[in-house]
Amino acid sequence: MENKKLSIIVSVYNEQEVLRHFHSEMTKVLDGMNVDHELIYVNDGSSDFSQSILADLAKDQPTVKVINFSRNFGHEAAMVAGIDNSTGDFVVCIDADLEKPPAEVIRMYQAYLDGNEVVNMVYSNNKIRGAVRQYMTKLYYKFLNKISRIQFVESSSDFFGISRTVADILKESYRERKRYIRGFIQSMGFRSISLEYIPNERYAGTSKYNFKALLNLAIVAITNFSDKPLRLGFYLAAFCFFLAGIAGMITIKDLIIGNGAMILDFAMLMFLFIFSLMFFFLGILGIYLGDIQQECKGNPIYHIKDTYNF
Repeated sequence: MENKKLSIIVSVYNEQEVLRHFHSEMTKVLDGMNVDHELIYVNDGSSDFSQSILADLAKDQPTVKVINFSRNFGHEAAMVAGIDNSTGDFVVCIDADLEKPPAEVIRMYQAYLDGNEVVNMVYSNNKIRGAVRQYMTKLYYKFLNKISRIQFVESSSDFFGISRTVADILKESYRERKRYIRGFIQSMGFRSISLEYIPNERYAGTSKYNFKALLNLAIVAITNFSDKPLRLGFYLAAFCFFLAGIAGMITIKDLIIGNGAMILDFAMLMFLFIFSLMFFFLGILGIYLGDIQQECKGNPIYHIKDTYNF
């Protein structure tokens, strides 16, 4: 196997129950590959014993590196920090929960050697997530691909590999505070490949991605890659104008037949409906304006408290 340096970025948030086992599995894979490598753990402000475990793992192992955040900045920020501080020719992002099999890194590395700049890992036979979540994921990607400027790989995740070229572009150009990294790397246009994998059961602990976190990530993806929700205001205005015309005709008819009570009830319903549409659109506008405000502030994506072996 050609010896191009490999960087493994591992996002960690309260994973004390699984860290040592993950490290053992990942180390076996890397030792078997026999390539120059670095294993970078990014501790995203864990409140358990993850930090002390990582410090112990990094002891006397110069290829094991640790970044500790000053607080929790989120999974995307952890991946950004790892990519920013990596030095490998090929960079793989993976979680520590062992749902993503470390052994798949071998296939990903080979795909990179075959000339691919981006390697997307796509889960298949995902019984672990349940039928409802699988259906919602498919629905989400169909909707996202319908309204976005690019077409995303369905069922892709934050398990991916990128070349040094792509990593440097992310480091220099894609510095949004609200990020959708899997979307960024797919939108660049570099040669890519999608590999299917079967996810494992989570080794221990619970998933840190609850419904709210997934919903927030979906909103970030939409606002990053589509302006169609903003255009919705025009269509809502046209729809309300059409409704106003119908309401006017109904009102004239009721006036002619002398049905005053019906006119009042209908007018109230129309006002409620139109105001609901207005506030719905204002909510969409508020999301975009909030994102713009965050970008204008220029705050750092993350703060590093300390590091090991850098």
